[in-house]
Amino acid sequence: MMGAAVLAAQKGSLVIAGLNAIDVFSAIEQLISTVSDDYMKSLFARSLLCAYAQRLIWSDSAKKRILLWEQLIATPRIQKYITDDKLYYIKGHAPSLRDEYFPVEKSLARAVKKGLIKEENIVLEPWINQDVLRAYLER
Repeated sequence: MMGAAVLAAQKGSLVIAGLNAIDVFSAIEQLISTVSDDYMKSLFARSLLCAYAQRLIWSDSAKKRILLWEQLIATPRIQKYITDDKLYYIKGHAPSLRDEYFPVEKSLARAVKKGLIKEENIVLEPWINQDVLRAYLER
C-alpha cells in the first residue's frame, strides 16, 4: 500500500495519509517502517512535502475544543536525513530547524496569548516541553 502511495506521489498525485502518531517525527517513522527497501525510502523522502500532527484540547474560555498543531517542512535537508535513516537527528535538533519545523508548543503559546487556554491548565501535561513553551510565551 505504501509503495503505491509513493509511486502515485512521484507521478504528481497529491497523496494524503492519516494515521495515529504522537508527533510528526513518529508519523514519519511509522510511514518509513512500512517501506520495503532503500529505493522506496528514498522515493518517499523525495516525495514528502510536509508532515502535520494535531491535537484537540478543551478550552474552558471558548467552551469548545481548539486545534493545536505542529508541522515539519520536507526541505532537501530533511529529505536527506530521512533517506539516510537520521530521523533521530531531526528530532534532536528540532529547536534549531526554524524554517523547517513548527513545534506544537508554538501553537500552544499562541492559544495561551489569545486567551483560549489558561497556562496553569497545561503545565502538567506530559506531551508538552515546558521549557520550549516558556520560551515561546516570552517572545
